Amino acid sequence: MKTEADTAPGVAGFNLAGFNTLSIPAIAERFIEVTTPEQLREELASLQASGLQPALILGGGSNVVLTQSRYPVVLHLQMKGIRFRGDGNVTVAAGENWHGFVERTLEHKCYGLENLALIPGSCGAAPIQNIGAYGVEIGEFVTAVRAMHRQSGESRSFSADECRFAYRDSYFKGPEGRQWIILSLDLQLRTQARLNLAYPELAAAWAAQSDWLNESELQITDEAQRLARVVAALRRYKLPDPAVTPNSGSFFKNPIVDAQRFEDLQMRWPGIVGYPLAGGQVKLAAGWLIDRAGHKGSVSGGVGLHHRQALVLVNPGRCRGAAVLDFASRIQQDIARHFAVNLEIEPDQY
Repeated sequence: MKTEADTAPGVAGFNLAGFNTLSIPAIAERFIEVTTPEQLREELASLQASGLQPALILGGGSNVVLTQSRYPVVLHLQMKGIRFRGDGNVTVAAGENWHGFVERTLEHKCYGLENLALIPGSCGAAPIQNIGAYGVEIGEFVTAVRAMHRQSGESRSFSADECRFAYRDSYFKGPEGRQWIILSLDLQLRTQARLNLAYPELAAAWAAQSDWLNESELQITDEAQRLARVVAALRRYKLPDPAVTPNSGSFFKNPIVDAQRFEDLQMRWPGIVGYPLAGGQVKLAAGWLIDRAGHKGSVSGGVGLHHRQALVLVNPGRCRGAAVLDFASRIQQDIARHFAVNLEIEPDQY
């Protein structure tokens, strides 16, 4: 199915500012909404035959930095559908909204994703960066990812092992994986709730539920549903609404260092925040590093960092991708200078 935007004159194009949460202005000369795998295969074959590959693939646009001013073709994935198959087994199409999906799983008494409530974006994007929050990652629950190859149109399933999930990473972020377009996910959720309150901040918010929930939400008897509401309220408090202040959530990954390096950093910076990981590694809190370096809340040329969460880069000036990446580069350089630690950018750049 082609949209009106697809038939618009190329010179006029289609503004993508409303299709990425950073509100970066860019033009799609052709913008095509894709609603089925069959249509996707047809569009890819047609584009390949006309020499217009590769197309930019967009879902919710919540984890991308658009680096070009114009894109010849944009395919907007809108495949829908959620199927509950019993015993916590669920299949969800790539175009479903992630938070809406989390709510649906809880309604069907399928548990595990409540800590991931209110993460923006589509379900198809979730496994690409192995989204996570408050001690939970989607990779813990994915059993298979179905995807289509950009060039051949082949469809296949990737097992959880083949997805190579890691911290904010997966097979689909690498050069080979980028050739595959995610169609749907299979997840194995729990049939009994098991609350994860390992993060002190979330545990404190849970203990003070009356401060975070309204009166009607406090009447919810399902504890997992209540936890999802607390997580959502906590995120709303800490993070800006992309509809009001353009942002893509956490912009920098939390760096991982070995135990000896962490001890060295503690000697110089006694208050440094770190979380022990398996294998003697420690995950540093990038937000603490940025805040300690004096950048929290700073703004330059229409791009800045949020005043409540230093990890969140905001784009109130609706600047182009180059300006966003230039600002991020300056933050990276300063953190390297202060702490000799490298910050990696989390969103994909296209």
